[in-house]
Amino acid sequence: MKDKNSQKIRSALNDIHRKCNYIVEKLPQLSAEKLEKDEDLRKAIERTLEIIGKAAKRVPNEFSSLERNGRS
Repeated sequence: MKDKNSQKIRSALNDIHRKCNYIVEKLPQLSAEKLEKDEDLRKAIERTLEIIGKAAKRVPNEFSSLERNGRS
């Protein structure tokens, strides 16, 4: 059971990492004007942020508390 949970957590963290990298790659090309004009790009960024949020919910709270307590 623990291995299955570890795999789920690892999968969630990998999803977050991949999606964050996608946004970081797009940042140099982005401006407020471009996002306003390019609906497809804006929707892609919004969807990516939604996926990051959903993946973050799959990571147990104890992981976020580790960093806050200086045990990262």
